[in-house]
Amino acid sequence: MQINKYGVQWEVIAKPIKSDVEITITNGGLSFIGSLEIDICLGFYIWVGRIDKEHITSEPMLFYAEELEQFCDLTNETAEQKKWYHKLRDGYKFHKSPPLYSMKYEDDEETDFIPLLVDEYKEISGLLTTIPKAIYVYPWKRELLTVRKDIYEQLPDPWTVQDLYAPIQKQIEDMYNIFEQPWREIAERRAAEKPIKIIVRQPTDAHNELYTYYEKQTPYNIRVHKILHHNTVYFDKEHER
Repeated sequence: MQINKYGVQWEVIAKPIKSDVEITITNGGLSFIGSLEIDICLGFYIWVGRIDKEHITSEPMLFYAEELEQFCDLTNETAEQKKWYHKLRDGYKFHKSPPLYSMKYEDDEETDFIPLLVDEYKEISGLLTTIPKAIYVYPWKRELLTVRKDIYEQLPDPWTVQDLYAPIQKQIEDMYNIFEQPWREIAERRAAEKPIKIIVRQPTDAHNELYTYYEKQTPYNIRVHKILHHNTVYFDKEHER
């Protein structure tokens, strides 16, 4: 199948890998590989970690597209996550109950988090981790959803996931714009017939150095790529043409 993103047609191939779904998207000489994920706020996306099979992106890239939903049926786990995604979006209600205990989260020393046991909803916590201020942990093989105490105290009883992320909707939209920026830039450079440069790492590099994946179109309309040592002043005018 194909997905059009900002005018760029991406060829999409998906296959099950154990309980996950691996997806490859390709356009010209660019090939990105990642896993299918679901964001309760923004929908279905690919968590891209590789460019072709030999290079790792310096930072994960997220590729959102509604068309990816159909691939959830390739594994039982992603199919179950899709089912819960729609249940939660349709207003599934949680009832408040006294917390088991308060806890300090490692990245937020001043804020208590309230843990809620959700053993019977294994797929829920993974969906909610994309909401800022909602996290999950796995102590003693029991699933816990933890919510910031100040946020939890503001929730109605019963509450829905919409109640959880409504106060931070603007922050979520800002995050989405950041996630989309690489794909917008690729589309802009494709349209202008300019080279595309992406910062990558090589798995075999013991020093974990940064490289630049550099793709350009030749005068014969053939797209070729090079791997160069990353340097912000490396590209001269010839490279930019």
